[in-house]
Amino acid sequence: MTNFILQTDRLTLTPVTQTDAESLFPHLSNPEIPKLMSWDAHTSIEQTQNFCKNLENQFELGSAINWVIRQENQVCGLFGLIAIKRTHRSLIYDKAELAYWCAPEFQGQGIMKESGFAVLEFCFTQLNLNKLMVGHHFDNQASKRLILALEFQFHYHEKRAFKKHGKWIDCDFCQLFNPNYAD
Repeated sequence: MTNFILQTDRLTLTPVTQTDAESLFPHLSNPEIPKLMSWDAHTSIEQTQNFCKNLENQFELGSAINWVIRQENQVCGLFGLIAIKRTHRSLIYDKAELAYWCAPEFQGQGIMKESGFAVLEFCFTQLNLNKLMVGHHFDNQASKRLILALEFQFHYHEKRAFKKHGKWIDCDFCQLFNPNYAD
């Protein structure tokens, strides 16, 4: 049986459940966090409760795993494995995409890098995924630094990847292959 709780020297990552809504709401309602991301700040605790319920359902379906990052019981952010795709008809994919955010007061402390390496290890050893993808808003230089620190390789630049608040956003996409992928 797979243990989905990840532990590093100073961090604990646990899959998001509905009970996390109250501790996540102060961060998810902070308009600074999603400025360069695909989502908007939450405006009510009910929105965060629905968000957590949705992530918990995705986890149960096997389509995503989103971890709450804690340092000494303080929520630092989220690190997610989204769009998990194993197969489609007779095709094998064994891939997923990373998504993450860090609360401003915890940025610059190496928390996301430490979390990221724990998630990568889990993906490649426990889930035996072949490939991970990650994209970032072209102007999100902190995300770009994290992606490079996690040893992802640039894959492609997508102009007008999505539109947010009436403005088209360009994104860079990177990939990382499991060096020990077992067919």
